Amino acid sequence: MGLKFDLLHFTDPNLFHYFEKFNRYSSLAAEELGEHGQRFDFLQLLVRPPWVFFKMYLIRAGFLDGMQGFILSVLSACYVFTKYAKLWELVHSSRRS
Repeated sequence: MGLKFDLLHFTDPNLFHYFEKFNRYSSLAAEELGEHGQRFDFLQLLVRPPWVFFKMYLIRAGFLDGMQGFILSVLSACYVFTKYAKLWELVHSSRRS
């Protein structure tokens, strides 16, 4: 049995809330990558963010959600970029120690 109406799921009430989670989760993700032996790779930093945007906006049809879909696709790409930049920071700071 399906729903009679669209199910709207708002995980973040505003961008301030989104960026609080963004910062916390990107740090945790970078730490987890480092703990699993993932080394920083410039190619990952260069290729993955555009791929995530392409996947979310075109393949997963984010464009159907208008400006919200575009913004979420861009922010998701930024999240991936930030995660790998933080991995670089972790690796770089551990080399100096």
